[in-house]
Amino acid sequence: AGHVTLQWNPVDGAASYVIYMDAPAVGAALASKVKYADAVTSPYTVNGLARGQTYLFTVVAITADGNEGKESAAIPVRLPMTATALVTGAEHSCALLSDGAVKCWGRNNASQLGSAVVDYSASPVAVPGVANAKAVSAAGQHSCAVLSDGSMQCWGTYGEGAAAVTFTSPIVIGGVTTAVSVASARDTDCALLSDGTVACFNPVPVPIGTSLTATIPSELVEWDPSLFGPVPAFAPSLSKAPAMMLVGTMVSGVADVKQVVAGTDFTCALLNDGTVTCWSGVTGRLGSIAPRPLPNIAGATAITARGGQACVLMPAGVQCWNMGRHGCVFPAEG
Repeated sequence: AGHVTLQWNPVDGAASYVIYMDAPAVGAALASKVKYADAVTSPYTVNGLARGQTYLFTVVAITADGNEGKESAAIPVRLPMTATALVTGAEHSCALLSDGAVKCWGRNNASQLGSAVVDYSASPVAVPGVANAKAVSAAGQHSCAVLSDGSMQCWGTYGEGAAAVTFTSPIVIGGVTTAVSVASARDTDCALLSDGTVACFNPVPVPIGTSLTATIPSELVEWDPSLFGPVPAFAPSLSKAPAMMLVGTMVSGVADVKQVVAGTDFTCALLNDGTVTCWSGVTGRLGSIAPRPLPNIAGATAITARGGQACVLMPAGVQCWNMGRHGCVFPAEG
């Protein structure tokens, strides 16, 4: 709940003031004007206001004999939603709001704001079609959101040059129903699922109308119906050819995960036992380097990653390291 402080100029002959409020009715127009407080003076703070709702306040002067006198014009008040999470890509940022909406700002040359309407926005714009989100991620030129029902949506551009593909509006990642959070890297998104496992997604060239149950070239990530259910029958509108879909697979050997983070060409999972496992997706392909535990890390409670570096919070402080493109770990300098 939020609050607002009302302040007004004194009225000659007024002994006190009454505040009237048009309280919002759920799913309807504003209700009838009701007295909120009487015998008040300026300034006066109104508490318990819902964010995202519009209220109309009117201040009425009360004379010494108790009669109502001059009345102010109605003052509209709408408290903004608060941001509960903030993520950044290469040249754009996104915020998760307290009502489950997602707003993004910055460059939109690759539809990273979830719309093809503007090329750049200095002000946050709502991502169309995303509601009831509980987690958000951003990397490079794309973003993703996990919804309250465990599903996941992504938008923006994956890849570069002729191989790039752009989702100009959010697409549903078919088969995902238990996502808790998502970590995004340059061309890969990895979702932490409610059972503590991890599923990662890459853009895969698939002609629209082709069944993913057919044979797919070995270098592509295959859809596993036993894990994600039937292949979704959607054909996203793409701005570039060839047609692409985000196809997912489970990360084998990774379980009991507490948090997932992603860097440029690697992904790491913090396990509930305080250890960390990392794997590499060179050029965005999942599983180029199989998951393996990192040495000398125990008791970690949080992890973060950006670019080619990752850091964990340990009982003795923060420990960071650099990730090589082929999964090698180097001590971080400085």
